[in-house]
Amino acid sequence: LARSRAALPRPRWIHAAPLVAGAVVCLAMAAAFIAPAVWWIPAGLVLGYASLLAAAGVNAAIRQGDPAALAGVPLLLLAQHTAHAAGFTFGLLDRLCRTLPAR
Repeated sequence: LARSRAALPRPRWIHAAPLVAGAVVCLAMAAAFIAPAVWWIPAGLVLGYASLLAAAGVNAAIRQGDPAALAGVPLLLLAQHTAHAAGFTFGLLDRLCRTLPAR
């Protein structure tokens, strides 16, 4: 889905949110290795993202009355976001490769 949306003539950039979130976390981790004083930035980003996924698991468990959703839903959402970011990345790269002139 993300790959096909990235290949549209005018992609909606809201679909790039998981890709941007992953890139920000990676850049923050690189900055923490360069300047150890800013370690709290990637830690806060990862903790915030994990908290949102955990909240989704709690919400699903309460709605469905299923305690197993506490563990399953956050992992499924993490897999979905990772796949979405990868699909959008490959879609953008595919679009770029098609628009570059052949040499």
